[in-house]
Amino acid sequence: MIRRRWLQVVCGGALVALTGCGAGDGGAFDAFFGGGSGPSSVFTQPNYGRLVGVVVQRASDQRIVILGSGAAGQGQTAVAGARVAMATLGAAAVTDAAGAYAIERVPAGDYDVTLTLPAGLGGSTSTFRVRVTAGQTLEGLPPIP
Repeated sequence: MIRRRWLQVVCGGALVALTGCGAGDGGAFDAFFGGGSGPSSVFTQPNYGRLVGVVVQRASDQRIVILGSGAAGQGQTAVAGARVAMATLGAAAVTDAAGAYAIERVPAGDYDVTLTLPAGLGGSTSTFRVRVTAGQTLEGLPPIP
């Protein structure tokens, strides 16, 4: 027998309903946010944003560029092993073989983001100031001068 349990929370006029199943289904749960008429199937984290991007090196001038998304294009080489860090949060990501990184669950606010290149590209460090707003995906960083 599966027993369904409900937890309802109202915050700022919005209904938040979390449902959980009892023994028999592995303890799975569903999460819903909704307006006043009932829950919907949209789940968000309103106090957090995220940083994503792709670090590439341009062949034309050897400059490092942090793209918002996608992959290295013609005349660009993905930079694997670069470190993107937010020291005040203790959060960091290392770029993968495609040069991609993601830092999730970043509280809204202003932060310094540090990019450290791998030793094979000199290991240099650049810092950028960013503003993360609730629900935002911040794609890329300003070009390195």
